[in-house]
Amino acid sequence: MELEINDRFVTGIRNINIVWPNTTLLVWVYVAMVFDLVTGVAKSIVLKMIRTSTGMMDTLKRFIQYTGAIVAAIILANVAPKDNLVTGYISDALLVLIIYIEVFTIFDNLKAIDNNSLFSKYFITPILKLLTFSLKKNTAQNSEDEK
Repeated sequence: MELEINDRFVTGIRNINIVWPNTTLLVWVYVAMVFDLVTGVAKSIVLKMIRTSTGMMDTLKRFIQYTGAIVAAIILANVAPKDNLVTGYISDALLVLIIYIEVFTIFDNLKAIDNNSLFSKYFITPILKLLTFSLKKNTAQNSEDEK
């Protein structure tokens, strides 16, 4: 009797189809988190900020929060009907949002590291303006500054 239950259990596991989020986006989430950690440590070194466990704990908390949100999205996608495309879009949107937040933080760290160079002025600052959607406001300010 026990052998039959185990055989059914093993057979049942083989037939389960788990819906996963986009693997490429998932990899980029964790790559962005690593870059954020590296630029945060570099920022604290360059600015001679005292490194405490608080910054690392914040990174660990964010990692746990992001992973929890991703797991919740996976659960949601697997509970919903398999032909529901909305769950796939929600999972992808969540991953894109996390990547956006991490990229913004990376560029914010880079600007804090070097805010006076030409690279910062012509590359990092415009990208930060793009990421914060403040182009229109800054364009009006730039035209006033030129006068």
